[in-house]
Amino acid sequence: MSNTKAELALRVAAIRSRIADAARSAGRDPESVLLLAVSKRQSEERLREAYACGVRDFGENYIQGLEQHMATLSGEVSEGKARWHFIGQLQSNKAKRLTGVHLFHSLDSLKLARRLGDTAASEGRTQACLLNINISQQGSKSGIISTEAEGLLDKIASIKGIDIQGLMCIPSPDEEARSAFARLRVLRSALQVNTEFRLQELSMGMSSSYQDAIAEGATIVRVGTALFGPRES
Repeated sequence: MSNTKAELALRVAAIRSRIADAARSAGRDPESVLLLAVSKRQSEERLREAYACGVRDFGENYIQGLEQHMATLSGEVSEGKARWHFIGQLQSNKAKRLTGVHLFHSLDSLKLARRLGDTAASEGRTQACLLNINISQQGSKSGIISTEAEGLLDKIASIKGIDIQGLMCIPSPDEEARSAFARLRVLRSALQVNTEFRLQELSMGMSSSYQDAIAEGATIVRVGTALFGPRES
């Protein structure tokens, strides 16, 4: 399959249309759902093409890829026209390299929260984060289990330079995604009552599941293959 700019524009339009339909079916405003383009291992040209098609939020899984791609769209970022998200696992000793990221989706430990907070505070800013929940309790996945979330948030509350804006999850491929998304939504509601955080964001749903995620309240959907198509070798 070819992977042209015209095809990319059609995919972007189709995904935005499906997002809008799913939101309306759930009685929600389509503008309440952010399309996050997962751009890992995409070329500089593809990023610029996506930007030209109206994509404004990009997500990276690896810190080196993030740094390389941030340089690609540095002008657009500095002008406030594009935003970078980090959606992969981050080692605490690399926290200083997260400067310039609009939203970090994968916070999963107190140690990492402290490192991120120290870095942000030293630079006179606040790092927006999502708590990464291992919603399916997969032993091979990062994130914390649901029962640990409230205790971690209570500890993070005293850390300067950190703003927890919501939750993120990646369900196990062995379970129905929508049921996992529903559990994250319920957990978010409980944490809004029991902690001081508003937790407005729910980052959940990928190329094969973003419509189900929207039905369960997703505010950010992370779409890669369905948007960019198969990678060119």
